[in-house]
Amino acid sequence: MEEDIKLFESKIRDVNKTEDLLDFMSFLAPYPLYLFHNIQFFFCDKKIDEIFKFNSNEYYKANLIDLNNKVNAYKYVFKRKNVNSNVVFFIQRTSTKNLYLLHSMSFLRDWNYFIKRFLDKLYPSIVRLFWKQNELVSALKELENNLIDKYEILVRELIFKERRNHKKYDSDRKWTKKTLTNIIQESLERDQWFKKVKFQLFKRKNDIIYREPTANCSISKYGHLSLDNSYYDLISLLKYLEKPLINKINLFKNKGLKERDFIPSSPIIISYEEDVFKDRTNLLLFINKIKKYPHSTKAIYHYNPYFYASIADFKDGSSFEVRINDQSNILIVPQIKTSIEGLERLISFIFESFKEGEIKESSPLRNTL
Repeated sequence: MEEDIKLFESKIRDVNKTEDLLDFMSFLAPYPLYLFHNIQFFFCDKKIDEIFKFNSNEYYKANLIDLNNKVNAYKYVFKRKNVNSNVVFFIQRTSTKNLYLLHSMSFLRDWNYFIKRFLDKLYPSIVRLFWKQNELVSALKELENNLIDKYEILVRELIFKERRNHKKYDSDRKWTKKTLTNIIQESLERDQWFKKVKFQLFKRKNDIIYREPTANCSISKYGHLSLDNSYYDLISLLKYLEKPLINKINLFKNKGLKERDFIPSSPIIISYEEDVFKDRTNLLLFINKIKKYPHSTKAIYHYNPYFYASIADFKDGSSFEVRINDQSNILIVPQIKTSIEGLERLISFIFESFKEGEIKESSPLRNTL
């Protein structure tokens, strides 16, 4: 298995374009046990080579090695539990400005360490992007429809949040052997949100389903897809997963007062189908979550009968007003600087810790206080 990673690194050093690397990774499948092709969506409005440039004064970049600047390829070297490990990766541009894919051949344990210890520490230069439940489900349905004549898709493991007492969502994990269609239907009935879905492809021929899986795959809400085989079949997921991210980037851009020459932009609204704040318990739960929003300063002006607070992201410099003026909406009002990265981090935090809703642009703000 280590030899496969070394082969991947050797190939990276020699190529002149990203397409050659993608072809190489597809021909390697099936991957050895525990080794995966990991793909991560992220947003970055700076030059990639500047973000990943070696700088020994920044501890999270100290072990980064530049492998090939023609394809933005690097190796992150680290020691975990006294064992030397590394993650070799390259970055692919998408057709959308500032939206990228990070590709790696790596063990999931090393990948998870790399994400937490390196990539997430690059915020606000880089921010991983978040899929809502309906976006994730829609992409999986498209995949199932496209592959129905060739494969059966069975879900093997779910990490999810589920409503327990009509007021609070708790995280849980379960193992299963159900079809994707059944799992999606159950999630609707039980009011579940997927955090991660692990599934397998089983070949189908003349209505006969093969017993051994052809490929293992997982998809998580924070922009991550992994697979160990059937690259050309599974990679079709990317186009379905990319579309909602593009829509969100377009919605979040050009919101800060400074970049608009102090002409106010329309606020962002998180809208819920039901009157979620009719129950004051939900309002208090939301307030408690906002108080715990990390890497920020908060000033709460009042929350009786509703809610009004100012939040400043001290890593990104973005600032917002967060208001709840009715029973079904959260209003996010941009201030002097309000970046795509800052909005993505705040709204994904609300969705993850409180409840997902529909994101849209509000009508121009009027004085409602």
